[in-house]
Amino acid sequence: CGSLAPKLKRRGVGCMDHGHSRPRLNWEYTDGGVYLVRELAKLHPTEAEAFLPSLSNICTSSFATLDLFVTLWKQLVPIAKALGKRPFKRYFEPFLPTMIAHLSHENQLVSNAAADCLVFIAGFIGQGILRGRIQGMMDGDRLWQAVESSPLVSAAMQ
Repeated sequence: CGSLAPKLKRRGVGCMDHGHSRPRLNWEYTDGGVYLVRELAKLHPTEAEAFLPSLSNICTSSFATLDLFVTLWKQLVPIAKALGKRPFKRYFEPFLPTMIAHLSHENQLVSNAAADCLVFIAGFIGQGILRGRIQGMMDGDRLWQAVESSPLVSAAMQ
């Protein structure tokens, strides 16, 4: 915080005390949880694997915000790398419908994060496997068409 900290400490205020506070929102707790799973996956991949179903619940949560989805799509990549291909393949499908929907989202941070994550998954598990998993889902042909028509994804997956 800088040079004022020692001076302000004498008055009972200090770093990050700007005179206002509010209770944390649910998405903020969850955002931190995503980062915790990422770190756990680096150290103990088998234990972190158990949290992937909980992470996928974010996709259907009523309190999930765009900021939370950006975090999720960006952190799913290092989580997948830490877990490895085989364990990750068991858990990634519940993320796909929301991730694909976000490809065409008006918020560029969300759409780019979703596209980067989807391109990574295609390279990580194989584009053919990804396509088969998507097409095997309810409304899978429409979902795959959305992937193919996305300018953020189509060039990278050629």
